[in-house]
Amino acid sequence: MSCKIEGCENDVHATGLCNTHYIRKNRDSVNKPMQAPVEQHGVYDECQLSDCNENHYGKGLCKQHYQKWRWYYVKKKLVEYLGGQCCKCDCNELASLDFHHLDKEEKKFGIADKLHTYGYERLLKEAKKCTLMCANCHRSHHFPREKMGEMEKVADNIYAVDKLFE
Repeated sequence: MSCKIEGCENDVHATGLCNTHYIRKNRDSVNKPMQAPVEQHGVYDECQLSDCNENHYGKGLCKQHYQKWRWYYVKKKLVEYLGGQCCKCDCNELASLDFHHLDKEEKKFGIADKLHTYGYERLLKEAKKCTLMCANCHRSHHFPREKMGEMEKVADNIYAVDKLFE
């Protein structure tokens, strides 16, 4: 059975509409009218990476490869928006860059935790509350050298107590 929108030959998903028109009806009708043509992307049965035979999920990739691609693509866009490098040492290695919230009271969620699940606009809104720090600078910021002395004393005390029970 075909979609009930005139000129659309896609299979019905729900309520007589194909998946694209169903989504437009429920959320996108302001941006894309129902009669706008459905863009046909490649139709794939399997992941398009040469060494993978998993079922197609999105963008021509299986679910695992699609999620990796999305993580990379979304993080890259957010990092570029924030200047592309660590605010302390100028590191620009994508995998090393963290989103550091400037005001922890305004933090709604950790961006890295939601790269797979939240939409770009929601992530961008949260990223605007952040600056970029490489992993090393970010760890040093949250665990400054002054705390190291305290932790060494605690560790020494724990070690001393452990010795009593040997």
